[in-house]
Amino acid sequence: MARFVLNLAKQKGVHASRTKLDEFAEAVTRLSGDEVRLDFVGQTLVALREKNFITGKQMNQLMVNHLREKRQQKNGVRLL
Repeated sequence: MARFVLNLAKQKGVHASRTKLDEFAEAVTRLSGDEVRLDFVGQTLVALREKNFITGKQMNQLMVNHLREKRQQKNGVRLL
């Protein structure tokens, strides 16, 4: 999944970048007792959405798939 997202971003000339809003949102979630931080692939998905290369629905589905893939890799599940 990560490879697909990063290749799409490269084709479209989209680059993920952290903003002050990202830092603010992370601080607020941390203060509320949560820890939410997008990795580079997640940031790239947001950038693709902001540039209208994918829809919100597509971003959500790709993010879910990416997070599932990360969890499977962490748990030692081999992906094809």
